[in-house]
Amino acid sequence: MAEEAAKSEAVTEAMTADELAKQVAAIAGDASMSQEAQDKAILDLVRTTVHAAVAGVSDRDAIIEIVARYAGKAAAAAPRFAPAITDAVASLPEVARIAGARAKVEAVVRAALKNLRPSEAEFGGDTRDTVVSPAR
Repeated sequence: MAEEAAKSEAVTEAMTADELAKQVAAIAGDASMSQEAQDKAILDLVRTTVHAAVAGVSDRDAIIEIVARYAGKAAAAAPRFAPAITDAVASLPEVARIAGARAKVEAVVRAALKNLRPSEAEFGGDTRDTVVSPAR
């Protein structure tokens, strides 16, 4: 029974991280917003979501795992914001007080970015983008 509850909790967290990634990608792809407005909106969303995800979690390893998962998915959804996402997540009080947490978050974000296809990395993670070379 406890194992099923743990699996259910992990699935809920993964869905929440996926939803965060979708919202981050939508903000990053919103051409009507300035770069500054996108940056602020993404960082506010990431901070709020990650803070809520670790609320009530006392195990340091679990906090690091949750935070790294969220940061990795958000950074993969908007690669140009990855450094700011990493900083925002690592500076949360729940994370900053854990030794080694920042390094783990950075490693997960690097791995997430490394796994993107070139068109995803270049265009902010939207797999519907088509790369067209100019005719010469």
